[in-house]
Amino acid sequence: AEKLGFDKLTLKGDALKAQFISGDNERYFQSDIFGKMLAFVKENAKNCKLAEVKGRLILTVFSIGNAKAALEIFQKLENFVFSEIKQAVN
Repeated sequence: AEKLGFDKLTLKGDALKAQFISGDNERYFQSDIFGKMLAFVKENAKNCKLAEVKGRLILTVFSIGNAKAALEIFQKLENFVFSEIKQAVN
């Protein structure tokens, strides 16, 4: 989760909440990684929501049944974010 830019994850009920890194990290928020993260949220708008709460940016993914499903979501997100970045490097 750290390489995606999250510093705290919470699984409560059927929702997974991932808090983005805190502080003024302008470099991260202008990176390709964050841009791909936004694209993922847009493509999965039925199950994902991005919101700022108390100055923290939080990604919420709904309809998560259990911890295994949460891991699968993160694998999907990681593959989505890093697949094009890896291709651009090669």
